[in-house]
Amino acid sequence: MGPRAPDWGFLTSLDPSELEEEDVEKIYKQLSKWRPETENENLKSAFLLVQAVMKWRNDEVEEALQQLEEVDELKEENKRLNTTIKKLKTKQGDKESNIEELLEVERDLEEITKQYQAQTKEMEKEKADRDFLEKVVGDKAHRG
Repeated sequence: MGPRAPDWGFLTSLDPSELEEEDVEKIYKQLSKWRPETENENLKSAFLLVQAVMKWRNDEVEEALQQLEEVDELKEENKRLNTTIKKLKTKQGDKESNIEELLEVERDLEEITKQYQAQTKEMEKEKADRDFLEKVVGDKAHRG
């Protein structure tokens, strides 16, 4: 004997757009294993209710995932702010140290800028070499 037939009186009395959590649980228990045998109004009601249950569950999962994302973002922001606070507390009143730190950042920035300029120059040279070789190969191909 297969799964028990659903309580069609209960199921057809429900409005899929106005389900409550208790209804969702009852619908799921009644329809999750039941397999319809013929197409009729009961089947239509079952289908609409299953769709509503799926949407309900999906909305709950999406909301939970969004809340988890927000919690993770808040944890990261909190961690970052705590690190900043610790740095500020250790350097409070130590202006000379702050100036040294700024100068070090400036030196690092200058070094990175030089590296970027050197890489850009090298890329331009390689592009010019490639263009030259392509031209030479193209000229030989036209002659030969």
